[in-house]
Amino acid sequence: MTEMESCTFTTGDLKAPVQLFPLVRHFSYRLTPLLLQWPLTPNQITLISLLLGLAGAACFLGGGWFPGVMGGFLLVACYTFDNCDGEVARIKGLSSEFGARLDDFSDSMVDLSFFVARRTDGGMRWTLANPEPFTLTRAARRSAVTAA
Repeated sequence: MTEMESCTFTTGDLKAPVQLFPLVRHFSYRLTPLLLQWPLTPNQITLISLLLGLAGAACFLGGGWFPGVMGGFLLVACYTFDNCDGEVARIKGLSSEFGARLDDFSDSMVDLSFFVARRTDGGMRWTLANPEPFTLTRAARRSAVTAA
């Protein structure tokens, strides 16, 4: 029996959060029992989390107040589902190495897409023809101009 297989527990073992942070744990605690009623696998929940995260990051590309608020809500939903996938995996006894790697990949893709979206916002548009916003030369030129 692997370490992941020995983590099985029942819905009664799902404990209410006792600390304020992380806030999404309060949401996932309430959402996990609802997800257990659906025939969803933990990997499907991970993919839902990934889609929510990518949609949230995409909202930041356009700039503006409303898309930013929508992006924020989508990212909170993404991280809530990210908590739920592990809880569902442990409760249903479906933990796997592949699921853990998929979860790590999903987290990395959401983080990367969010930071790229934030970096390209506000007139700093990145394209293949103009990759300069991601280079150190732009920062070096700015510091040289301000120092002079």
